[in-house]
Amino acid sequence: MLYSPHDSQDVIINSFFEKWGGAVITAILGISFFSGGALIFLTGMLKGRKKIYLQRNGVLVNAKFQSVQLNHSLSVNGRHPYMIVCQWTNPANYCIHIFESENIWFDPSDFITTEEIKVFTDKRNSKKYYVDVSFLPKVAR
Repeated sequence: MLYSPHDSQDVIINSFFEKWGGAVITAILGISFFSGGALIFLTGMLKGRKKIYLQRNGVLVNAKFQSVQLNHSLSVNGRHPYMIVCQWTNPANYCIHIFESENIWFDPSDFITTEEIKVFTDKRNSKKYYVDVSFLPKVAR
């Protein structure tokens, strides 16, 4: 038992948790919240780098516009984002590739005026791609 020489009523048990429990719990919570925030930040940063890399080094294909769909796998405040879906047939092997754009938080249907949409694909892995939605207006904040 540990006690203060000035106040004999201030007594704690000499155990690790009694001395360091509050600090350990605070550290665990701090690390958890920091890790969550860092993960969100890094995910966004990596997506941006992938987009820039594919625009500079990827193969540009003109995919045929198929539809605008709601992304039901994501919901924020009860709303689902939209995605532009397009497809392209590889002339080398006649494989059909279906591409989905990033999440769009407004209905882009009225702004799609062409039948073809630019898609940048990785030369070695066609599963890595970026659907160019730069023709859409930016949302005012």
